[in-house]
Amino acid sequence: MTALVRRESKTQAQHALQKDLFDLTTNDLKGFDVIVGAFGERTPETLSQHQIPLKHLTDILSGANVHLIVVGDAGSLYVDGALTK
Repeated sequence: MTALVRRESKTQAQHALQKDLFDLTTNDLKGFDVIVGAFGERTPETLSQHQIPLKHLTDILSGANVHLIVVGDAGSLYVDGALTK
């Protein structure tokens, strides 16, 4: 398992790749069987940003023999634009 971190982190993962998600390329992900995306935004103004990293990941993984699993929080489940306060 390799953790992907965008900045120096306190991860205890044995292997880590420090790179911003949007700078990832197909070559960066070669050799991985599964990628787990866990991008999170929680404010009403930023909820729509969930689409951006997913699009990037699906674009760079297109044609690759890699499984993409997406983990979201409750904020990512809003689909109709209606938020409760």
